Amino acid sequence: MPFAIGMMIFLLVTSIISTLLPDESLRPAFKVCFILVSTLLVLSLILCRGRRWPKTRNQWGTYLLHMGIPVLLTGALVGMLWGQSGTMLLHEGERSNTAVSRGGRNIELPFSVKLARFSLEMYPVSRMNFLDIADTSGRMGLSVPVIQKGHLLIPELTAEVSVEEWLNDFILDEKGKARNRSTEWNNPAIHLRWGKESFWLFARYADYGAHARTSLPYQFRYRLEETGGGIKSYKSAVQIIDDKAPLLSKTIQVNDPLRYKGYTFYQMSYDRESLSWTGLHVKKDPGVWLVYLGTLMMIAGLFMNIRKGK
Repeated sequence: MPFAIGMMIFLLVTSIISTLLPDESLRPAFKVCFILVSTLLVLSLILCRGRRWPKTRNQWGTYLLHMGIPVLLTGALVGMLWGQSGTMLLHEGERSNTAVSRGGRNIELPFSVKLARFSLEMYPVSRMNFLDIADTSGRMGLSVPVIQKGHLLIPELTAEVSVEEWLNDFILDEKGKARNRSTEWNNPAIHLRWGKESFWLFARYADYGAHARTSLPYQFRYRLEETGGGIKSYKSAVQIIDDKAPLLSKTIQVNDPLRYKGYTFYQMSYDRESLSWTGLHVKKDPGVWLVYLGTLMMIAGLFMNIRKGK
């Protein structure tokens, strides 16, 4: 048993070092080490516990706990030796049966994958508009929410302030009249009136026209605060094209992969510059069910030992 514990500690340390290695050229050596030590550990545990069949019900917990380890390690070895892992980049309308491994090796699939459509969903953007006001001495500073056109009730000011017009994408037409260029918030602006003076304020260009308003007793700035708008989800609608089976369609997204003939396709990435590209992670692990079985055996054994202790 001390020999098995020592090898398990060695496997843990080797796995951590291999993961943290900055130089990927050294990882194959650690992989060979992992395979050799895992094989020795599996054989050691099978020889030690496999021939000691439990004679009483109380011994089953310890037996399952110990035998779960070699079953789990065998699954890991099978996946390491015969598993496949790579990346597949697809453009909308493109089909491919080749993934590229981490080391640059091509992995040929027994079927083709076609990207029918890629979609990106964003969270809604919440916008708050503010009019920042300060006197020339800097002693007073106000931030007033701007909700709609009309008069702004600001008791601290000596004259009435009103929002005459409000545009989210300001542009001047051929006649010099201000209008919206689009529905997007590309160049938000408000037309402000202070007493007899009127002027435009721009959220993206806070200092625009400030030199022409030096006679005013206050400084005005239009400020736009945007929250939200982050990525909610990204999805790839794909089709599996296989001569030996009917056409299969599936939308892949994060935490909802596609599984077909032992291969699993995960939504991995996309091209931020061109939203017609997607990146899929392709993985085949024939030993994963042994890993699950070994884990369940260890959990069952632990649970039975806890029950026995009570």
